Amino acid sequence: MPYLTSLPDNSTMAELARGFPHVFRHALPLAQAVMRDDSPLSPQQREFLFAYCSGLNECHYCHSAHTAVTEALGGDGAAVRAAVQSAETAPVDAPFRALLVYLRKLTLQPHTLTQADADAVYAAGWDERALHDAVAVCCMANFFNRYLLGTGVDAPDEDLARRGRMLADHGYVITRVTTRP
Repeated sequence: MPYLTSLPDNSTMAELARGFPHVFRHALPLAQAVMRDDSPLSPQQREFLFAYCSGLNECHYCHSAHTAVTEALGGDGAAVRAAVQSAETAPVDAPFRALLVYLRKLTLQPHTLTQADADAVYAAGWDERALHDAVAVCCMANFFNRYLLGTGVDAPDEDLARRGRMLADHGYVITRVTTRP
């Protein structure tokens, strides 16, 4: 149940967008750029990272939806869930694991990041652009996680699976955000 009294019971992100379009007019194009523009990280890898950070934040909505996007783009949802439990033992390759470890620290203890953390990502074979893009994904996840958790907006798993498939097929930019009547 949302914490905002203007939203109906069982509101989803769609109702939140209709109620507060001024945020979504700006946030969704940024999400499209971060998640789909050219990058050393594939869209599937970026979705995995988004789902992973959302799992660390215990944001059911984003973790479930972006795990579904990861799967729709050919990724392994079970690996996302395993990474949330332990990046060190998740069934991912060593270079990707280095990004997971960095983003875990950025999500849960950002004040403790040091050059050594970035150097571990570089040593795993990633360049500065890849690290930047992974950080941008983490920032988007943390923004939307806190937005949804703070407003009390969630949705049932089946709705989030549909939302994930829609994001995989169409991306993040919607053509119109209108206010509720």
